[in-house]
Amino acid sequence: MGIVLLLSLLLLIPSQTQAQEPIFGISQVKTQGATADDEFIELSNPAEFSADLSGYKLVKETTSGNQYTLLTFGQITIEPRSYLLISHRDGIFSVSADALYGTALADNNRLYLLAPDASVVNTVAWGTITGSTLANPGKEEVIARDWQQATQTWSSFQVEPFVQTHRSGDLVPANGQVPLENEPAEPETPSPTVRMNEVSL
Repeated sequence: MGIVLLLSLLLLIPSQTQAQEPIFGISQVKTQGATADDEFIELSNPAEFSADLSGYKLVKETTSGNQYTLLTFGQITIEPRSYLLISHRDGIFSVSADALYGTALADNNRLYLLAPDASVVNTVAWGTITGSTLANPGKEEVIARDWQQATQTWSSFQVEPFVQTHRSGDLVPANGQVPLENEPAEPETPSPTVRMNEVSL
């Protein structure tokens, strides 16, 4: 009887080795501004623990199905309740960005955040690309979603007016070198495995 009770209690204790599903991800995407390169991608980490992005990738897809690696992250971390700003190297946001990329976003694209094993952490699409329900954002607009603390879930992506404030916490400087992809990489095929609720857009 005592052994059965002990085993029952052990089953109630959470495993210390249980992997935590990532809740960090894409929170804002600006695809253009005064110039085509005035764009950025914001990754947010609303969790109470830091997010290690080492080996993660940002990949864009075009309507023709071609996929290009914008950035492969080196040793970089998003601290709890903070965000990371990534921008085009030739745009106005590059002076305050934590990391830079060289292949521009455009209308009718899909953006993936991929884990090191190539599984999809989350994705967002806009314009006429298959599956998108969002319009192409204009020069004064941004694609954005918010972390809803009460329900511990992300809201749906929406196109809304751009306000130059950060919605996710204090900017955390990059703590390591981030390689810059100057040339389009070979097309990649994201795995259908989804770690967050994939937004079908």
